[in-house]
Amino acid sequence: WKGPPARYISAGSSAMSVRFSPDGRWLASDGRGGASLFPQNGGPPHHIPNEYWNGFSGDSRFLVTQVIDTSTHRVRSISDGKEVNSFDLEPNQNIWVSGAEIITSPGRGAEDMLVRRGPLIGGEIVPIGEVPEERPRDQAVDDSGRWLAEVREGGDVLFRSLEALDSSPQRVERHEGAVSIWPAPGKRFASADSSGE
Repeated sequence: WKGPPARYISAGSSAMSVRFSPDGRWLASDGRGGASLFPQNGGPPHHIPNEYWNGFSGDSRFLVTQVIDTSTHRVRSISDGKEVNSFDLEPNQNIWVSGAEIITSPGRGAEDMLVRRGPLIGGEIVPIGEVPEERPRDQAVDDSGRWLAEVREGGDVLFRSLEALDSSPQRVERHEGAVSIWPAPGKRFASADSSGE
């Protein structure tokens, strides 16, 4: 990022989450009024009212958003902000963008336990399998789109191959009190408990 080592960026209202694009040229931010995209070169931000961001495509050309209070998602070109695709998902789905694909899994309140996958542009998002056990506290898909990580009640962290969802998950560690998990660079995951550890 050009400029001083730290830079204050105002999202217009309190930011709830932020994420860098894979190429490091953009920062996406969610606020109460919608999403904002801040360019690395210090130019003016692009605001996307009434939508939250879900993730960037692997080539940083597209941003996937969700229309606030709906199950409608949009794929937007980062260069001009225009919508290039849209799709509706089942309510209460977790969603990840992996390369040029969308991957969803059941969140709290979801009616089924299906995991779905499909292209960002063109094609359908179809079921690829089912998570057969009780709902986890949180889930994440790695950046390669090959692994689903889960945090269970009590803090067990499990990995499950997206290519073999019906197989038993691998327990990799225990993080006492863990409530969140998310992908980290280098095909790893990070977990956190309610105290921030």
